[in-house]
Amino acid sequence: MPKKVTWLELFFDLLFVGAIASVTHVLLHIEHGVLEWSIFWKFVLMFVPLWWAWTGQTLFINRYGNDLLPQRLLIALEIMFVLLMISSFNLD
Repeated sequence: MPKKVTWLELFFDLLFVGAIASVTHVLLHIEHGVLEWSIFWKFVLMFVPLWWAWTGQTLFINRYGNDLLPQRLLIALEIMFVLLMISSFNLD
């Protein structure tokens, strides 16, 4: 039986779209057409935790997700932690 997507899940996904868009801003620091390895690894070290946070939440919701209050509160808590993770990135 297909599961319907909730608005909170869509907001959570939108949060990750914005986070990945801001993290890719690091890749704009190209000098003379060459991307330095330090900048590339900085991008990788910021992208991988975001990717795994999104993947873990998506797998959990697809497997066990119900539109119940405890799971909504859990997603809201995870949204706060993702916002904290995004705000801790140094994008310069």
